[in-house]
Amino acid sequence: MSRMSGKIALVTGGSSGIGKASVDLFVQHGAKVVVIDLAEPEEPETPFPDEVILVRGSVESEDNWETAMRAAQDAFGGIPNVLVQSAGVPGRARLTDTTLEQWTHVFDINVHAVFLGMKTFITALLEAGQQGSIVNISSLAGITGMRAGAAYEASKAACTHMCKSAAVEYAQQGIRVNCVAPGLTITGMTRKSDRPASSVQGFMDHTPMRRWGTATEVGYAILYLSSDEASYVTGQAFAHDGGYSAM
Repeated sequence: MSRMSGKIALVTGGSSGIGKASVDLFVQHGAKVVVIDLAEPEEPETPFPDEVILVRGSVESEDNWETAMRAAQDAFGGIPNVLVQSAGVPGRARLTDTTLEQWTHVFDINVHAVFLGMKTFITALLEAGQQGSIVNISSLAGITGMRAGAAYEASKAACTHMCKSAAVEYAQQGIRVNCVAPGLTITGMTRKSDRPASSVQGFMDHTPMRRWGTATEVGYAILYLSSDEASYVTGQAFAHDGGYSAM
């Protein structure tokens, strides 16, 4: 399997959930991977293989992004040409119940860190005269209004539009920028969510496939968009939602 042969990927939040699923698929398909995360894989029985190196740290730090780029160069002999930004935090409070501190925290991770990652990655590609692909993990809540929390929804909408803007700006330099917008997806974050059962059921009732998606299923969408198979795809918000957005 060589859909990612010759690729060096940089994945945030790669120790769990959609990020870890993407890392596993990338390695299976021939890529080398640098992960930025605060922790080791959440499942000790599935540690990172030799093709993966972990840079411990927060995506909020510009220094950590530079460290990750250098780590790729040192370990794999080149800069990353694929960036997947999966790190994110929820923000379930209603708008009138959200404090400025909570709002700022959600935007620091879901927007500001995504900006830093894109800026660092694109700058490195332009300086090296290389092409590449970015896939940011947005959310269905960033495309359509829903009771997911005002801060979270706004942050994911910003993430989605940042992808579209960058896609237009750098298309002629061969840098593709897309985002995947998952609907109901089983991850550690959703398992820990305090979302009321009635809200989940309402979401499920509106989803034609009547089931949750899996992190691996989302990972395959990311794999496609990251590979050369998607060489004519940029500026897209790919709804991975079991048909929710078609209703």
